Parts: sequence; C-alpha cells; structure tokens
Amino acid sequence: FQERTIIRVDIDPEYSGTKAQGQYAQLEFDFALLHVSEEFILQDHVNTICLPAWGSRTEQYNQKNCVAMGWGKHKFGEEGLYQKTLKQVKMDIVPNTLCQRQLRATDRLTNSWNLHDSFLCAGGEEGKDLCTGDGGGPLVCPMNANPNR
Repeated sequence: FQERTIIRVDIDPEYSGTKAQGQYAQLEFDFALLHVSEEFILQDHVNTICLPAWGSRTEQYNQKNCVAMGWGKHKFGEEGLYQKTLKQVKMDIVPNTLCQRQLRATDRLTNSWNLHDSFLCAGGEEGKDLCTGDGGGPLVCPMNANPNR
C-alpha cells in the first residue's frame, strides 16, 4: 500500500449536503477532489482512472463488469466492522430511471423522492452490495474505446 497525507479538499461547489428535519438528505453533486502531499508511485495495483466528460459519461464506458471498491463495514448494523483490506465487488450500471423506481419502493423513501442527475447507480443485484462506509467510493468501468482502461 501507499499512504499519503491529504493537504487540501475541493468539494464540488454545487454540493447540496443539507438534510431537512426528519428526512434523508437529497445530496447532489456529492463528490470532492483530495489533493495529497506527494504523488503516488504508479504500479499494477496503484494507478489512475480516466474521468468521463459530464455530458456523455454513459457513452464512454461499458456499463457491464464495473468494479466498486471500499473499506466499509462487513455487515450492516452495529455489529459490522470496518475492513482493514480493500474489498471489491463487480456491478453493472443501472439506468437512473430504474434506480429511482427501486429506491422509491424501499421503506426509507417516498414516491415523490427524486434521484438527482448527478448520481450514477450501480448494482441492484441480490447479495452483491457495498456496505456502510462505501457509498460514494470508487466505481471503475472499462472504456468502450479501450477495454483495458
């Protein structure tokens, strides 16, 4: 592993991290850039990813066989423990219309809840999930133009 110190955090200026009393937050543009003290040494297991252009993000990469990663808890709930080893799970991208419909069907959200366009959904397959602490973590998908990237 390689460890670096974060020296600056740039939160998206359109981030809406507000929460109404008694409701779930309607987060929009929920991402940030972390600037580190020194560059990482690129290797097979430490490398960069390509960020797609905003307007055509789903056309630039394959929406199947994506990989989500994180150090989140191994179980939901209080008995879950955060992991010491990076975990990963393969997931496919889910269209936002389907994602919104599935999320509205849960007991946590109402039928009037709207998924913001800045979100990208993946998963939705029984038994394949990220856990507490992994939401918003890296999701990488093969590029259409170069499946090895």
